[in-house]
Amino acid sequence: MSTEKSIERSPKAVLKEQEYETLLSEKNRIMNLLNRAKQTFDTLTFEIEESHKQIYGVFVPKMLVFVEQKEKSKTFFETVLKDKTVSRSLKRKLKEFSEYLFQMLDMGELESSLQDEEVRKQFDDSQIIDPENGDQRKHLKDVLGEFRSAPKEAEQRDIRKIFIQLANRFHPDKANDQQEAETYHLIMQRINSAYKMGDVAGLIEIQMEFSEDYLKKLKSSELENHFLDVIEKDIQLLKNEIERLNLQLKRVRADVRALKKSEFAQVHNQNILTEKSSGFSTSDLIDSVNVFSEILNVYDQMLTEIEKSKKETHNVLMFIAQINETFDKLPSNFTNMMKNGQVNTKGGKADFDDIPTEILEAMLQELLEMRDEIMPPKPRRKRKRKS
Repeated sequence: MSTEKSIERSPKAVLKEQEYETLLSEKNRIMNLLNRAKQTFDTLTFEIEESHKQIYGVFVPKMLVFVEQKEKSKTFFETVLKDKTVSRSLKRKLKEFSEYLFQMLDMGELESSLQDEEVRKQFDDSQIIDPENGDQRKHLKDVLGEFRSAPKEAEQRDIRKIFIQLANRFHPDKANDQQEAETYHLIMQRINSAYKMGDVAGLIEIQMEFSEDYLKKLKSSELENHFLDVIEKDIQLLKNEIERLNLQLKRVRADVRALKKSEFAQVHNQNILTEKSSGFSTSDLIDSVNVFSEILNVYDQMLTEIEKSKKETHNVLMFIAQINETFDKLPSNFTNMMKNGQVNTKGGKADFDDIPTEILEAMLQELLEMRDEIMPPKPRRKRKRKS
């Protein structure tokens, strides 16, 4: 049974070995802190990007269309009211129904803010994001990427030194065969990416991943002078790496703070607070605006029918019924908020489950009476008795 040969070290060599271990531990600690800081920055950037696309890429454009659509519907409604050929009775019912309807479609500050011409001008092409447009998505990534600060000149020189060392070692031209060339190509992609982002930690991680275990090699060395020479160089290397890592850690933490203070983050944070306090998300708002736009389309069809027929018809009543049914498509959280007056800031509580139904029932009853007047029931034929 073989046993490892014990190598005795001088007190000086033992102290150097302990110093190396301590520095290596410190380097790993800073690396962990740095990786967490980078992860925080990347996660926050991703969340802001997704939130920005939801708000400015979907919700705001839909709201702008809805606000314009609603104004057109109100103008159409006023036109029908001024039509002298439409009966007063129908105008009264239409006015009553429309007041309730527009009250229920009132999205309060969300809507009134977009009615301001100055506010509308703010939403130019640089803010409205088309989620399907790759160029616009890239532009947004680039804008957020500007919060990632570049290394200072001295730090950049150190990063370049590491980059050149790694590039000289892992360039595909240095490979011995095709398989090794493919491996080197993948490694060079990582090296180039880290260098482009000024990520000294990423470069050092690649060095560590493919370097020899110096301490293990040193411990097997029986030559005291050789051991001291090599470990002294490695201690200095560790000190340099720790200094570079601390510089990057300081830089990344500053980037995170700057990103958190940005307008992008403020919009994102407001979105989170709104969702927590109200219970509904941007997606719920988007769904609600879609439903409201659908309701206005039906409402416009109803006005067109009234303008055309000048009187109550079966189609008018069916449009009212369709509007009532369409409200049921609203997200439940949004519906509850409207009932509690949390969305509608002008008209108080808006219970659209009761009011349209009452109007509908009354108008349906009138429709039945109209039908009886226009088309009286046919008299029953008397059967002849068989003699």
